[in-house]
This record gives sequence, structure tokens and C-alpha cells, in this order.
Amino acid sequence: MFWKRNVSQALITVTAIAATAIGIAPQSVHGARAASPDQITYTYTYFNPSAPRDQAAVQDAINAITIKAINTRVTLNPIPFSSFDQKMKLTFAAGQPCDIVFTAPWSNNFYNLVTNGDLLPLGTLLQKYAPKTYASMPAAAWNAAKVAGQIYGVINQQLFPKTWGILVRQDLATKYHINLSSVHKLDDITPILAKLKSVSPGIIPLSTDDAAAGVVYQPETYGLDPLVGGSQNVYVAAVGASDKTLKVVDPSETPAFQHAIQVAWHWHQAGYTTKDLTPNQQALANFRAGKFAAALDQARPSAAEAAKNTAQYGYVMAAQSFTKALLTTAAVNATMSGICRTSAHPAAAMKFLELLNTNPQVYGLMTHGIQGKDYVYTDKANDVIAPPSGQTTTTDGYWPNTDWMFGNQFLAPYTDKNQIGSWAIQKKANLSAIPSIALGFSVDTSKVKTQLAQVTAAIQQYGEPLVKGLVDPATGYPKLVHALKAAGEDQILANVQAQIKAWAAKNKAKNK
Repeated sequence: MFWKRNVSQALITVTAIAATAIGIAPQSVHGARAASPDQITYTYTYFNPSAPRDQAAVQDAINAITIKAINTRVTLNPIPFSSFDQKMKLTFAAGQPCDIVFTAPWSNNFYNLVTNGDLLPLGTLLQKYAPKTYASMPAAAWNAAKVAGQIYGVINQQLFPKTWGILVRQDLATKYHINLSSVHKLDDITPILAKLKSVSPGIIPLSTDDAAAGVVYQPETYGLDPLVGGSQNVYVAAVGASDKTLKVVDPSETPAFQHAIQVAWHWHQAGYTTKDLTPNQQALANFRAGKFAAALDQARPSAAEAAKNTAQYGYVMAAQSFTKALLTTAAVNATMSGICRTSAHPAAAMKFLELLNTNPQVYGLMTHGIQGKDYVYTDKANDVIAPPSGQTTTTDGYWPNTDWMFGNQFLAPYTDKNQIGSWAIQKKANLSAIPSIALGFSVDTSKVKTQLAQVTAAIQQYGEPLVKGLVDPATGYPKLVHALKAAGEDQILANVQAQIKAWAAKNKAKNK
């Protein structure tokens, strides 16, 4: 269901203040000029814990800019993560209208949407209505958003390489002399969790939830380039990032996966993780309340990433990656914006995405709200902000901490003076990451969509419990293997193998 609201006089006043703060004269209707006959309204759907308290005012402040710049209005439509995938499936199945929508291989599955015809091809729209966004990334990057030669997603520009590792509360690491520099692989985490359990029996060592927290196996950690997503970072098909033969494999069939789920089972049996899976937002709230000590997450470079971790978990986090920085298709297209096939206003939607990717004011409103109300500058010359006096990132009226979900993150203000210069570091990290031999290859799953749906269901039923340690691999892993084969996994792997072979031959011929 899309959001509708009546704006009170109080919100009109707030919006007028916001518009003034960003250099736009207050107008007569909803803090913007009266609607013209041809003014277009469209929706922007993404996941968020809930509608932030100041969302209506932020939406009006954004529209004060969009009305003036492109004569359109956007309606923000956040959906809780726990129900996001299901609600989007129902939306598309029913043919309900939607415009801009968050999509990724791991959430609101990008490849499934393309296969089902739920997204519009964007090549012409991008070049005509978002030329600056299109020009901001090289062609190789846009290849990651292509299926069968067509671009279907606007890539959210940010730090691309996925560097999975371990995050531990800095206060506990300091107090108990935990040195993360000794962590080079998954097994090195076990003694740390054991120590945390022994010295802090009231704290659960490792966070797990019903989403992606606590997943022990990530393909990139083992040098694989994931090609086809299943569910919650459990992939269906991958290739070795440096494998010149481009042999397609199912990651769950590798020895590394089988070892990882044994580790997860040991952790669960030892009491290092929760007995049951807590809903995502409740688990985060529990972490902030001091009930967890560590998390499996990305340990990425720069102080900006450290601040993001602090905002997410409620504590300063010590971090250690044990994954080489790879530049893969999945890393580049990890978060995107698509335009629904049911959109009545694809051109207007793309114009808005151009603003979101190129206009710091629009981006800043989307990510941190209204100056003076939701944030204040602590160092305007260096673009450093903080919540207003008396507020924190968790009590603030608009501080979603999801910069990575929207547009170009390199437009974001810093949230700590120690972050200054982080965006330059991250851009350099993008350039220095090891490119996968399959970078730019994307899978067309249209011929195996039935099998993919069945395999995804099998992963959800049998794979997800294994990677979170809820099931004994001795009995659970054979069930997963049997279910994947019965669902048509071999057909998917053969289809992807044929595609990547053809792609490689075409690229070789092109580069002769």
C-alpha cells in the first residue's frame, strides 16, 4: 500500500523553513509552488525500519526542489525490511503501479525482477534524462547493471568491494585485550567468541537475526565472484574471480561452504549465537542495548565506514576484514534503483534519480533530513554534521543511516570530523580493488526462471538455517543438496555456464 497523507499547517511551516535553509523561497502549497496541470507525482519505494518521525517534512523539502527543478513531486514509501520482499512480490504480481524501487541481487531480487519483466530497460532513459549520472561511472560499471545487454538498474555509487570480516565492540575488545589483527579466516573468530562468552556471560557473543546478520559464508571471502543470488547472501552460481576457465559452480557445493556451516553449528551449540532468529530491527535494538558483543559484517576502509558501524550498532566497533577486496558484478550492483514496468512516469522518475545522484541538497535531505531540525553543522567548511543538541542518531527525527541505499554516497556529509577525506579513500579503494575476470558479466535467468524460483525456495528452507548454525550439517546439508538438485540447480548452472562462455568469446573477439 502506498503512503497518502494530509499535510497540516505545522508541516507547511516546517517545509517553508527547510526550503529557506536550502536557498529556495517558500511557496504557497505544501511548502512549494501550486501544482501546475502537468505536474507529475511518483513514488520511491525502499526498505527502512519505519517511516522516520520527520519523513513528511523531509518529503516536502525535497519536493520544494524537485518542483522548481523538474516540475515533479516524489512520494517516499519506506517499507520495513522484514516485509519488503513479500510486499514487492505482491505489488508486481498484482500489476499495481509503482515508480522507483530499490533492488539488488540480495533484496527485491534484481535478476528475478528482470526475468519476470517487472523492471523497465533504462539505457535510453539514463542517457536522455540522467546524463551526469551515466557519465559518473565507466562503462564497465554499467555492465554490472545489464541483463541481456540492457541496463535495468541505476547503480548507487559508493564503496564497491565487499570486504567481509568481524566487528567487535571496542569497549569489550579493550577491556578484555582482544586483538583482531590475528583474525585471517573464519576459524580465527572462534576463540574470540569463546573468550567473550566466558568473560561476559550476560552478553551473547555474536549477533544473528532473521535477515543477513550471522551468515557465516560469503563467496567473496573465498575468491568467488557470485553471479546468481538466491536468498540472504546464499548464492546459486559463482565463478572463481581469477579462474580463466570461468567454470561455474554452486558455492554451497564447495569445501569452504561445508566447513563454514560446521563452524556455524559449533558456534550455535556453544551458545555463541542466539537460540532463535530475532527480527532484524529487534536484533539491532538489542545490540544497541548491549545484548550482543560482535557481528559478522563488512570491515571496510575509512573513518566514514567506522562511523556508519557506530550508528548502526550503537557502539564504536573494532573491525577486521579477512576478505581480499574484489571488484565484482555483485559488488557494483549490490544496491540499485529500478523503475517499475507499471510506472506511468518513467521519464520523471529518471529525472528525480539524476537529482538524487548529482544534487547534494536532494541527497542530503534524503539521507539526513532538514538542516537545523534533523542535523546541524559542526564544521560546515568540511561538510561535517551531527544530530541537533539533545538528540542522538537513534532518537533523531530523521537519521535512517542508509546512505548506501540512495544515489551517490560520495555526496554525503561526514558525521564525524575524523571522517574528513573518507570519500577520497573509498574512491581509491574502488580503483585498487582486484577486478574479477567476470566483471561486467550478468546473467539472464529468463530461460530458467522456474528453476530459479524453486532453488530460491530450497535455499530459504534448507540453506539459510545452515549458514546461521541452526541445523546440524550432518542432517541438514544432505537435505539442502537434494532439494537444490530436485529444484533444477543443474539446469541453472548449465545455462549460466553457456552464457558466460558466450560472453567471454564475444569479449575476446572484441579485444583482438
